[in-house]
Amino acid sequence: MKHKKDGRVLLIVLIVILALLLGVAGLKMRGFLASNVERPPAKPPTASVVPRQVPAEETRPISGIPPSFADVAEAVIPSVVNINVVSQVPEEEQEEILRRLPFPMLIPREKTGLGSGVIVRSDGMILTNEHVIKDAKKIKVTLSDEREFTGKVLGKDRELDVAVIEIDASDLPTAALGDSSRLRPGEWALAVGSPLGLESSVSLGVISALGRPIHVGGRNYRNLIQTDAAISPGNSGGPLVNSAGEIIGINTAIQLNMSEPVMGAVAARIGFAVPINAIEEILDELIRTGKVVRPWVGIKMTMITEEDVRRWELPQKEGVIIEQVMTDSPAKRAGLFPGDIILKVDGKPAKKTEEVQQIVRSHEKGEVVTFEVNRESAGGYWRTRTVKVKTSEMPEDAIAPERWEGE
Repeated sequence: MKHKKDGRVLLIVLIVILALLLGVAGLKMRGFLASNVERPPAKPPTASVVPRQVPAEETRPISGIPPSFADVAEAVIPSVVNINVVSQVPEEEQEEILRRLPFPMLIPREKTGLGSGVIVRSDGMILTNEHVIKDAKKIKVTLSDEREFTGKVLGKDRELDVAVIEIDASDLPTAALGDSSRLRPGEWALAVGSPLGLESSVSLGVISALGRPIHVGGRNYRNLIQTDAAISPGNSGGPLVNSAGEIIGINTAIQLNMSEPVMGAVAARIGFAVPINAIEEILDELIRTGKVVRPWVGIKMTMITEEDVRRWELPQKEGVIIEQVMTDSPAKRAGLFPGDIILKVDGKPAKKTEEVQQIVRSHEKGEVVTFEVNRESAGGYWRTRTVKVKTSEMPEDAIAPERWEGE
């Protein structure tokens, strides 16, 4: 029995060894056959999709979400300054205070204000709002590193609400200027400044709208950037930046829901900024001469309304009508009158006040602007007249607080 058992074990071992040898031989044969089979030519590798090369003039500013908004803020904050101003209280304001008092008493002759600014040149050139430094007797500029300097006004422009001040410093951090003409509603925006005196504050939002005209604080603003990034008193003059950290505007104004407590929720209101491209257009002149010289004809205009048509029996339902002609103005001397309906300026149709302003401002001071107007005669007939107006320099007091559009 023992021999039979040993013989079976030996037979099983031999069978296993034979199976292994046959398997190895089969693999070698398969490799030999495979190496001699004719294969179809290999396809060339598929090329990766190459993005379209966008010409430089078509590129847009970076508007996507950055890796971290904290990185953007960290890069911008060193260039943002706090501005404290001591100014004279105007006489008319003093008189108004005295009228409201129940009994005579001493009133302050000076007042303080605060705002923000942004360094645009490393030698101490700072952009801010004109209303921040208006009537300033003393200007104190505090940097993000808490160094303090005395500021000096180099130039200011009330209409655009922009001012340039300088401090005696060098090698300062600066913020780069962006391109506000390429902005689109919905792009990210950060407002940086000193809201309510809280230095180096950052708020995040989006561009809500472009080209907004508003009337606030006794001023008529045109073509502002609207944003929902929280802007509060003290933010004025600080930068509005895009997601690349570039200045796209200077924070200028807020509109409040006056049914709410003013100091209760101002940060939740709508903010506005002056586009940086509009500032760049006048910046050199502002620094060089201290002011901006604009052509002026001396009229105040408004758009024709349905009420105007019914009340005055106007011959047309839309267009621009002259509301007022300033005393001793080029328009007055040339023969424009209140009630004239502007049809064309320099031969170009003008159906909006902005179109009239744009054409007038394309001229230099002293050049002639040709108005084609529709005027009612003494007999009640409307006739077309041509009036040539020689422009003069716009006086500062011509920028009046009324809601009418002036030029």
